[in-house]
Amino acid sequence: MPRIALFADIAGRPTLSTVANPLTTAAAVAFYQADLPELRSKTPIQLPKWKNQSKAGVRKAAKFLQDHAIVVSSVTVNRDTPQWRSAIKDAELLHSRIASQSRAKAGWAKLPVVLAYELLSRACFMALAHVLREDRPRHVFSDLGGTAIECDVTCDKEFSSAEDIEVFKSFWNESNVPAAALWQLGYTVSHPNVTVTTDEDERLLMWADIAAGLCHSARLEQPGTISMPLSCSVSRRVLEPLRADNKLVLDAYAFGTKYDDVFGEAMSAARGDA
Repeated sequence: MPRIALFADIAGRPTLSTVANPLTTAAAVAFYQADLPELRSKTPIQLPKWKNQSKAGVRKAAKFLQDHAIVVSSVTVNRDTPQWRSAIKDAELLHSRIASQSRAKAGWAKLPVVLAYELLSRACFMALAHVLREDRPRHVFSDLGGTAIECDVTCDKEFSSAEDIEVFKSFWNESNVPAAALWQLGYTVSHPNVTVTTDEDERLLMWADIAAGLCHSARLEQPGTISMPLSCSVSRRVLEPLRADNKLVLDAYAFGTKYDDVFGEAMSAARGDA
């Protein structure tokens, strides 16, 4: 059974305000699990983060991804929507009700954290879908005739507390892959390991950090006061070889998530509807 390893990170922090920058981007980089020891040895110990990269450094990083990644996937959300402003109010209500009634920390209910769940899951699923669609030669078929793949997931630590991390792991394990739909297509995918850590502890997350920053820069036509190592146009040119090799999957959408759809009865109870 082939094992895929996904490494994911976010660029453009999902703050509540959309004035300075309404866009947030997540990227996932897929490698084969068997290749990880070699890739770790090839990852420079002092590899700079995206924000500290030079133009030459970004080009080298893109070439590394072109040579070694199965795929780089990226999804960008525009938060400047009525649904985002409505979600801000719902998130504040839900968080305050949980905190006041149970005296428990409820950082997992805050909107930036929920958006991080959503973006990281989308980026990872896009990468996985690309592997299933395009990288058939290394698949192994199960006894039932379907393709069986194990997919480990490692995300950069976007969350401030251990509780947030545990909720994210639960969110990923329970809801990120529509298992029934994949089964109908002949695929079975398991996730034996879901890890939330830092790039200091997992160096391969640095490639996800750079991929997220590069893809975010390629979307940010008007960065304003935001400092980027590369301009939007240059970032797009740097990504072009990955696209030409069919190793780049991009998506963008306007935020439309409703807290009622995510939290259901908990949201109704917070409003007093239950």
